[in-house]
Amino acid sequence: MNARSTTPSGHPVRRGLAILAAALIALTGAAVATPAYAAETTYTHADGATLTYDTEVAPGESIRISGTQWLAKPDRVDEGEEGSVIGLKLIDPAIGQLSRQELVDNPRLGEPISNATVWGAVWADSDGSFEIDLEWPDASNAVTDPVWEAGDTFTVQVLSGTLYSDEPGIDPSLRPDVSRTVALTITVADPAPAAPLAIATQPTAQGAANGASVSFAAAATGGVAPVTVQWQRSTSASASNPPAAYANLTAANTVDGSFAKPTLTVVAGQSTNANNRWYRAVFTDATGATVTTDAAKLSIIPIPTATTHPVGQTIAEGQTATFTAGGTSTVDMTVSWQANTTALPNGEPNDATWTTVPGATGTTLEVEGVDAAAQHDTFYRAVLTNVSGSAYSNPAQLRFVERLDTTSGVTVSAESYGPVQPNTPFSVSAPNAVVKGEPIVIEGTGYFATDGTTGSVANFMIDASYSGDPNTLSTTRDVVNPVTGGVFADKRSHGIVQANADGTWRIEIPWPDETNTTRDAAFFETNWASGSHHMVRILTGSLLTTPADYQRGISVRFTVVDEPTTAGPVVTTTGGTAEQGGDLWFALSGFEPEAAVAVELVDGAGTVVASAPFTIGADGNTANPDGQTYRRLVVPRDAAVAADYAVRVTQGGETLATSTPVAVTAATTRVYNPGDHAGGVEDLLVQRGGTWTFRAVAFEPGGTLTATAEIGGETVTLSGLGQIGATQHAWRLDEHGDTPRDVYTRVQLPSSVEPGELAVTFSDGTRSVTRVLTIEAPQNASVTVDESAVVGGTIRVTGSGFVHPNGEEGSTVAIKINDGAYSRVDGSTHQNRTIWWIVEADEHGSFSIDMPVPNGTTADAGDTLGSTPALAPGEGFTLRFLTGSLKPNDLSRTLQSAPFDIAAPADTTAPRVSGSVTGRTVTVTATDEGSGVAVVETRVDEGAWTAYEGPFEVPGTAGHRVEFRAADVAGNVSAIGSVTVAATAPTGALSASIVGIERSVLVGESVHGYGVVLTDAGGAAVRGVPVTFTVAGGVFATGAATATVSTNAAGIAIAPAASAVAPGTLVITANWGTGSTVLPSVHVSAPAPALSADVQAEAVAVAGKVVIEVSATNTSSEPATLAIKSKYGSKTFADVAPGATVSHGFKTYLGSVGAGSVTVTVSTASGSAQVVAEYAAR
Repeated sequence: MNARSTTPSGHPVRRGLAILAAALIALTGAAVATPAYAAETTYTHADGATLTYDTEVAPGESIRISGTQWLAKPDRVDEGEEGSVIGLKLIDPAIGQLSRQELVDNPRLGEPISNATVWGAVWADSDGSFEIDLEWPDASNAVTDPVWEAGDTFTVQVLSGTLYSDEPGIDPSLRPDVSRTVALTITVADPAPAAPLAIATQPTAQGAANGASVSFAAAATGGVAPVTVQWQRSTSASASNPPAAYANLTAANTVDGSFAKPTLTVVAGQSTNANNRWYRAVFTDATGATVTTDAAKLSIIPIPTATTHPVGQTIAEGQTATFTAGGTSTVDMTVSWQANTTALPNGEPNDATWTTVPGATGTTLEVEGVDAAAQHDTFYRAVLTNVSGSAYSNPAQLRFVERLDTTSGVTVSAESYGPVQPNTPFSVSAPNAVVKGEPIVIEGTGYFATDGTTGSVANFMIDASYSGDPNTLSTTRDVVNPVTGGVFADKRSHGIVQANADGTWRIEIPWPDETNTTRDAAFFETNWASGSHHMVRILTGSLLTTPADYQRGISVRFTVVDEPTTAGPVVTTTGGTAEQGGDLWFALSGFEPEAAVAVELVDGAGTVVASAPFTIGADGNTANPDGQTYRRLVVPRDAAVAADYAVRVTQGGETLATSTPVAVTAATTRVYNPGDHAGGVEDLLVQRGGTWTFRAVAFEPGGTLTATAEIGGETVTLSGLGQIGATQHAWRLDEHGDTPRDVYTRVQLPSSVEPGELAVTFSDGTRSVTRVLTIEAPQNASVTVDESAVVGGTIRVTGSGFVHPNGEEGSTVAIKINDGAYSRVDGSTHQNRTIWWIVEADEHGSFSIDMPVPNGTTADAGDTLGSTPALAPGEGFTLRFLTGSLKPNDLSRTLQSAPFDIAAPADTTAPRVSGSVTGRTVTVTATDEGSGVAVVETRVDEGAWTAYEGPFEVPGTAGHRVEFRAADVAGNVSAIGSVTVAATAPTGALSASIVGIERSVLVGESVHGYGVVLTDAGGAAVRGVPVTFTVAGGVFATGAATATVSTNAAGIAIAPAASAVAPGTLVITANWGTGSTVLPSVHVSAPAPALSADVQAEAVAVAGKVVIEVSATNTSSEPATLAIKSKYGSKTFADVAPGATVSHGFKTYLGSVGAGSVTVTVSTASGSAQVVAEYAAR
């Protein structure tokens, strides 16, 4: 019952107003009728303080007391706090002072008053005025219910003096407040009859952002107490008129159980509180009488709509690309931009890797083309945001003319989808550029129908991003469906092709123009100009019904060019991430056929952390027709976790190509099968009594690993190949907690295990991983292999029992080495290159072959077969034999051979040879691990071969290509390698153009794109000039203050990204042999500290009295003190953690209050901030 006065001085509230206020909160059950009560009486104290009260009060009605001139001692209190703190007690003639069940708060000190006989407390305004409603005493609030009836009298004792200070025991003359005691006698009047239940306040329509809290308020008067409320929501949505049907709300779809309170609170857009739903309140009194409010609509602000989408841009290095987007919103909207350098295998941007473009906040984005290799194929999109959320424009790609290639295909891959299972892989290849007027040539692999032998039927549409895309180009040509032989009716189709029996197809789509489409010449002149981007969408599924086809969908993108172009060497990675100690798969394209290169993994500083030699294929690529790469680097187990690695291809010290950034992540505890792991598919099938090959990663360093399974109701520890010993069934883990990569570890599954699923748990005693294997029934078929073989030789393999179910022929048998750990170099045997050999059993189910053993290299040579990875001699190799999918209606079998050894072969390996250039001096190095190097030869610009005697200088200043080769004593000749001797940079004065603009950033924010363009006296770009950049006021990304970069073919040298650690000015200076220049300044400022809080205040009715409920959430980034101050008291919370919420209810002891506000002060050692929250009248 504590309150701060709200009544203006000299204007006490009359009984009529009090009754009206009570009627407006009829949910308390207070009487509503207005009987004839005695008039208000005013008492005046000796010091001028007055009390105004009713001498008669009906049972259950609040006891209202108001006063004026209740002032403390002005010389003892602060300005603005001159009002007395007044306590009020109720005295029954028989019981004496009534005690409360719950203590009241001191309104000034914000603490409970320990004296339970204080029935209410109020802090007068600074002019001494106050007003308070005392609760009628009854069994719900009094320790002893006085049970007052009409005609009884009681006393209200009003006191001041001791409650103002928290030292009530001091000398009264020293107290800051004036001591007063006044006794008022009140008679209990006849109760007023209840008025009929009626709606006093109707809810109003509300609009809010998606996810925001929304409140609807309603009130009723009259009725017999208690009066309850139930909120309802329409069962359907309507934008204009209230629907007819409604259902009760519950705690599940409202906030804090407000479905049964006068003020309903819901969260827009959650728990089916959707746009255009309507809400109403139903009031019910104790007699069962009900009244229903009008319905009020909830309108949720929609997120923005993108109306203008950016289009793909093609520029030359050094130029600027401009992307434009736009949209609409019913409320204020902001525009930002995101970039994405990571594409999924299907060529679409990876939605998990979008990053914000710093400073890009308008509808137009300008991108400087400073690095074609790094920026090519980057996606950009606009983000349109309002209070309800964000919408995204369609992505658009940035391409560089230097990276366009009309000759080599770019391969994208995916899996089928839809009800026909399992999903099957497929891939499509097409150049990323097409010459205007030339056919659009596309090829595909893996396009099988569900029977595995019939080719799928593919449909081709141009510029169709999705079904119904209005930009889809329609043809006027007659496109024939090869299945029906008739003309296809859908003119969006520009071609239909059926794949061959091996799942491959090739199509040439005629160049679209005004002669064969529904568009005119003006359209193509504007939209199909050189540099414009387009796509072909390829779909399967509906055009072939017998047999059923798989559903597939994939797109290839191309850029229109005026003449043929070649992009040069490109290296791409799969996924863009790899774990420590894991495999990083990559693909090469556009390289010189048969060239010997080194593929390196380099960190952000350019340091090589892993390297492996590779030989480029005859087509200049390493990508297989089925879309799998089978080219990998092993990430060092101790490689630092970072996102700035890259794969780099070098030859003779010269970098030929660099991939987009690669992230190395921490190794995770896992157990996997490495057999077909290159393709992302593990082999979890094991023949009964067979073994399962696995690798374990990131268990206990230096520990041991065991494998257990529940067999026959018991936990059995499994044995296996590679374990510590015959009596210790465990595998030793290395210093990283891994099983060694150079040993194939296998777990042996007992033959007693019945076919079905078996969970095998691998554990180091602390952590464990469980893999579920599928045990297959044993087959009648059997195989035998020789006990040993030689690298590059053959191994005798025999089989029996491989009879086709039709009984008339043998099965087609696929053979894998070490469960698919070794792949064929080409796809001539099968598109799944882990299938090493295929053999046809005779009609008796038998076969006997001498199967080639990999030659220990990654390339086919003569009659020998290379493998990926290269096979090394060792023990414990096995062969896996599989049947089923290679011949229609065949029996599915999987058998594993006994282990065999493979020994090293005679020397058939050519020497390794490499070259390097220092200035104009060429150095060639050759090594041979077999018979030794016999001769090394070089030639310049395809001249005559000469014996290499040692490092030699290429005369003159022009650029030259120097080739080299070596032969060993056994007659093996290496592949031809080459290095380039660059033209000597000019010695005259150079002119410099500055790249970059003056800008402002925050401390720690990196800046990039600053550099120079160097040209000679004739204005031509100068390549190969070292430019040393120095930075003042900050450091480069490498941590150094200097960096040297050579100009590229366009004469451009760009400094590494730089950042500052303190406010100030960051200045980059470029220096070269004949000059220097200062680049535009970057102004660096410190981010402003932010102190804030989210404050909510609401006046709510509790047992007929108003309480100001306040909640405050610390939205600052550090702990803070939150001090809440209201008209009815204050409360301080110290050390509130970021994100934490505190709350407090200030009791007013009033039946109604006007609109007001609370202030929350957020303070830390570094400063403070205030937040004001308002609340509505109640």
